[in-house]
Amino acid sequence: MVILGDIEMQANIGVVIVTFNRLEKLKKTLTCFKEQDLSPKYVLVVNNNSSDGTKDFLETWKKDDNYQFQKMVIHEKENLGGSGGFHVGLEKAKEMDAEWIWVSDDDAYPQKNTIKVANDFITNNTNEKLLAICASVLDMDDNIAYGHRKRVENGLLKISINTVPAVEYEKEAFKLNAFSYVGAIIKKTALVKYGTTKSDYFIWFDDTEHSLRISEHGDIVCVPAIKVNHENELGGAAYDWREYYGLRNEMDMYKNHFPKRCYRFKVITRFLKSVYLMFGHDKEYYHLYKKALMDSIRGNLGKDDKYKPGWKPNIN
Repeated sequence: MVILGDIEMQANIGVVIVTFNRLEKLKKTLTCFKEQDLSPKYVLVVNNNSSDGTKDFLETWKKDDNYQFQKMVIHEKENLGGSGGFHVGLEKAKEMDAEWIWVSDDDAYPQKNTIKVANDFITNNTNEKLLAICASVLDMDDNIAYGHRKRVENGLLKISINTVPAVEYEKEAFKLNAFSYVGAIIKKTALVKYGTTKSDYFIWFDDTEHSLRISEHGDIVCVPAIKVNHENELGGAAYDWREYYGLRNEMDMYKNHFPKRCYRFKVITRFLKSVYLMFGHDKEYYHLYKKALMDSIRGNLGKDDKYKPGWKPNIN
């Protein structure tokens, strides 16, 4: 631990970043952690077999002494997806010397005082049930990106998924039960007791499922004063390979975290939609939708042989 006089220069927070072929954004993210007012204990980067020079950069980065935190890199031999990468990183974090783990995408940029504000909140916390803390997620113009912090509730049949209202961001902190991994800080004991990311989701809904699992055992709060900017990439109107994983994983999440009546209602509504799609003009989407539904029911998770990264519909 780095100490100047009697002042501790590291937070009781480690950082896990997963990256894949976004080297310039990764560099920016690492610089943001380097320039923090209060340093994290370590930064661990999981490289998902990037092919854009990320591996060479990270090997050089590891040897750079101009950092106040420990630097570690795990190079995977294949792209495990965000889910697989975070599973690997958080499993390693369970062995590391930090009681809280900041989970970060490679395009999420903590503001300069972010680690210090988070560490102060943790230090002053008296809630023994607190298992995770969330930053407020902002776009690159500092507007709140509401979709990252949600409350999920059971209805009689339907599940309601609602973003937290703007007025709550004026509070010192507010409770929620579903977060994205952008700026999420998870207590290590929660990872040990309740598990890490479901690696077989590959991408999408891994963070939502994980947060719901954590919330079943303790509290999650968002602290708006902890701020991270997220460089969200908006895709085109057409769907691609990611749609399959989103549809499949959402259903698996329903199956594992909500009453059976809600899950069965969701299956029925999705089945009826698949029948509707069968008579539509986009047969490729029908087959994607139907396969996602059936794979979720049968528990066929992991990376799909057809819907691999890069797949797009053949639209004439």
